[in-house]
Amino acid sequence: MNGLIRKAGFFTLGALLLASMAVAGVPNGTNSTLTLGIPLVGGSTAGGSAEGIEVADPAGARTFTIRDGNNVAVPNVVVIIDFSACTTGEFRLCGTQTGTGMTINCGARTISGTTNGLGQVTFNVAGHTVGSPAVNTPCATVTSLSQNLGTLRLASYDDGSGGVTGGDVGRVLSDRAGYIASTGNYRMRSDFDGDADVDGADVGSMLSVRAATIVSTTQGFSCAGGVTCP
Repeated sequence: MNGLIRKAGFFTLGALLLASMAVAGVPNGTNSTLTLGIPLVGGSTAGGSAEGIEVADPAGARTFTIRDGNNVAVPNVVVIIDFSACTTGEFRLCGTQTGTGMTINCGARTISGTTNGLGQVTFNVAGHTVGSPAVNTPCATVTSLSQNLGTLRLASYDDGSGGVTGGDVGRVLSDRAGYIASTGNYRMRSDFDGDADVDGADVGSMLSVRAATIVSTTQGFSCAGGVTCP
């Protein structure tokens, strides 16, 4: 009798282990760590030439850590950011993305990357705004293995005029002044840290990027060659 009980216990333990193995490695939105937002940056070329080697401004780099239901990092899984709800008018993605390991699907308006051994993936997305502000709520959806991990706010340093210029600085200062006057004037396009306001940190971020374009010839193009997704 005791032998049967022990066997039953072993079978139960084995079933529990198999069950835990079945769910291990499935990305979990609650346990994963995302940034609040992600800014679009200039897709530029080394030496400032359209024929050079395209790079992306490091100011836009954002790292996510993907974990499963057991709070264990999930390596070697594809993470997708879907910008389709953001890029219907105001925001445009550069047709060539140059962040390390990133892949773009222009038609679907998605960008993907694969987690490393620590379950981390870094996105650095090239693009710009165009036209009047229209989107002011989190609009970029993050998924992995068909699991919804969260949404991000989207901002942009460049308004599409051909690089980060004094006009872009003026736009952020104007958005900051509007936000001070009333929080109802919030403009997501200038919220570079994604914390749902336009504050001094956002102005400082814009000024840093503008300063970098002044001293460097490898940053500042809106999209090298002018290629954007539809």
